[in-house]
Amino acid sequence: MMQEALSHAVVTGAASGVGAAVVRRLLDDGYCVHAFDIDDGRLRALKEQMGSGRLMTMVGDVCSPASVAGLRQMLQDDEARLDVLVCCAGVLRVAPLAETSEQDWDSLFSVNVKGAFLMMQALTPLMIREAGLPRACVVVLTSAAAVRPKTGGGAYAATKAALTQIVKVWAVELAPHGVNVNAVAPGTVNTPMAAGLASAGGGFALSGKAPIGRMAEAVDIADAISLLYDRRAHFVTGAVLAVDGGLTAAFVPPSPPVPSIVSIRKS
Repeated sequence: MMQEALSHAVVTGAASGVGAAVVRRLLDDGYCVHAFDIDDGRLRALKEQMGSGRLMTMVGDVCSPASVAGLRQMLQDDEARLDVLVCCAGVLRVAPLAETSEQDWDSLFSVNVKGAFLMMQALTPLMIREAGLPRACVVVLTSAAAVRPKTGGGAYAATKAALTQIVKVWAVELAPHGVNVNAVAPGTVNTPMAAGLASAGGGFALSGKAPIGRMAEAVDIADAISLLYDRRAHFVTGAVLAVDGGLTAAFVPPSPPVPSIVSIRKS
């Protein structure tokens, strides 16, 4: 699916994990991509790895109104037609709720909720267009934890639940203005952050394999996001797309036995 050369996209949390996979997918789809992340070193490595003249990088903090305003000004100065915004920036702190510090609580809500809110508030005005197609598209990374939280991850789950509701309301508010807003909700994804949490303790356990038979890779999430910014999805807004291999479809015991296939025939 090739887009016009002047179609631009912004990805936050772009330097690694799902964000980096989304950057690659957007470049493959012909977009000019603005990669926004707080990690300067990883952004430079991403630029070298991708080797594309259509990739622009900007170091910034999604929690900082000044950083977000700087990104908006850069887009305006370039007269970029912003068609896609993908909000991947997020953090996870692991602790039982009784032991969650006020600092960690505030940090989680600042990055996961306020960061996406500031980015959408600043950039969606650049995406508004006259009625008709193609519609612009915002995709926000939430989590299966918004539906099925885990012990040890209660504060994180609360941020993702809040973000899910913000996505739905913003979808309705922007629907008349040519902008779709959707969410993608992964389960556990095989990223450096997940690897670091594997032995974090605090009563928190990674989901591991989903019913589909494996853990998600970052490219799985990027592929799903691409479905939402595809022009053929112009009538999809306010949706929360579970990309979890069936993890939230039904309860899965911690160590489920392999079920036998039993054939029952009525007599």
